[in-house]
Amino acid sequence: MAQLEIQIGVSSLINKCVKLEESINSLGVMIKGLREKRAILEKQIEDTSVDLKNLRGKVSSVSQYIEEEKKGLTVLSQRRATIEMEADDLGGLVSTLRENISLIDETMSAEHEHIKQITPPE
Repeated sequence: MAQLEIQIGVSSLINKCVKLEESINSLGVMIKGLREKRAILEKQIEDTSVDLKNLRGKVSSVSQYIEEEKKGLTVLSQRRATIEMEADDLGGLVSTLRENISLIDETMSAEHEHIKQITPPE
């Protein structure tokens, strides 16, 4: 019978089948490895997506803070300008009062001299 198997080639066919089965099993192991790699990549991508969403939220918060600070600075700038105008007005008023006091002082000095001229020396 061994002679018959050799002539027909059954043993070589069986060997080929065994090798093909081993190759298919090897492919299965490779596919399993690829699936694991894909799963790892999917998790990394999802984690990165979550990280980016968190960063986007932080950037949004920073942007909102900057806008609030800009508005606050605008309000402060307007307030400072108003107070500066009030200070300028007050400075003008003080200058006018100073001029009036100087005029009064000059008038008093002139009256004092006039009275000195009228009053006889002692």
